[in-house]
Amino acid sequence: SVDLVAMQDFALVTSGAFYIPLLTSQFDTTSSSSADQHKNSPNLALTMDAPGSCWKLPQSKGHLGIGFKSPVILTHISIDHPLTQSSNTMLNAPRDIVVWGFLEHDENLQR
Repeated sequence: SVDLVAMQDFALVTSGAFYIPLLTSQFDTTSSSSADQHKNSPNLALTMDAPGSCWKLPQSKGHLGIGFKSPVILTHISIDHPLTQSSNTMLNAPRDIVVWGFLEHDENLQR
C-alpha cells in the first residue's frame, strides 16, 4: 500500500495503535487456528499490508475503536481502501463514517 497522504499515521499498529475490543464490532473468531483468526482481525484495519488484506465486517455496518499509545491531536482523518478492477471491492468500501473522540483529562478540553 502506498501512502498518498504523506502525514504521520497514528492509527497504525506500527505506530503503537491498537483496537479496543469493547468499542469494536464483533468479528468471526470461530476458527480454531490463531493464524485464521488473524486473517480477519480488526488489526488488519490498522496495518499497511498488501492490497486486498482488509478487515471484513460480518454486516454492512460496524465500528472500530482505536486506541493510541499516547495522546494525539487529530487534524485529519483518512481511510484507505484498495483500488482494484473488481467492482465487488468498491461495493464493500466504507461510505459513511462517524468519528468520536474521548478525552482522558480535563486539561485536554482546552486543546
